[in-house]
Amino acid sequence: MDKLKLIKVLWNYMKIDDVPRRADCMIVLGTSRIDIVNYACSLYFKGFADKIIFSGGFRENY
Repeated sequence: MDKLKLIKVLWNYMKIDDVPRRADCMIVLGTSRIDIVNYACSLYFKGFADKIIFSGGFRENY
């Protein structure tokens, strides 16, 4: 299998096409990326969860 096909297999495995739905709590992984934090916060403020748990590293220099 060539590299491009392997990359496509990995991409299809990792991408999430689910529609967000209401939950008691969100667990947000990889929060050293500000775009992930912003998306999670937007879902929170739209009422998708009562609580958020953030995990991941912290970087001071964005």
